[in-house]
Amino acid sequence: MPAGNAMVRSDRQGLRTAVRDVFAVPIGIFEWPETDRLNAELRAAILKRYVSMPSIVQSARYAWQSDHHINRWPEPCFAELAAMIKEAAGGMAAHMTGGRETNARDGWEIVSCWANVNPPGGHSRSHNHMDTGGVFSGVYYVDTGGSDPAL
Repeated sequence: MPAGNAMVRSDRQGLRTAVRDVFAVPIGIFEWPETDRLNAELRAAILKRYVSMPSIVQSARYAWQSDHHINRWPEPCFAELAAMIKEAAGGMAAHMTGGRETNARDGWEIVSCWANVNPPGGHSRSHNHMDTGGVFSGVYYVDTGGSDPAL
């Protein structure tokens, strides 16, 4: 499947990584193996808050959005997700430096991280993340709702 300037590798714990330079913006695709347990734990914790906490209305329309610090929520599954996010950010930094920076995978801080629950008709409106001060933006699908098995 890799083509052109794609960098693909498998590294620790079976993580499969592909980074493609699309225009001036590289797009990283990180596929972690065996995430069923993690996704079930994340889903349960997110849905618990979905029914008990009001939505933070920003980009969510007819949907629910959590506060922007789920990486600090107390359940261990969120710390596991945060570690995965930092690994992905480090992989992107390593790619962008051409592997020249040996510490590119270290020292990442998550400045904003939230959950969305989109019931039928719910969606996120077009938006950017310029006000967060972040370097990378990403999406992790806990549950796609069964609409597209490729997700």
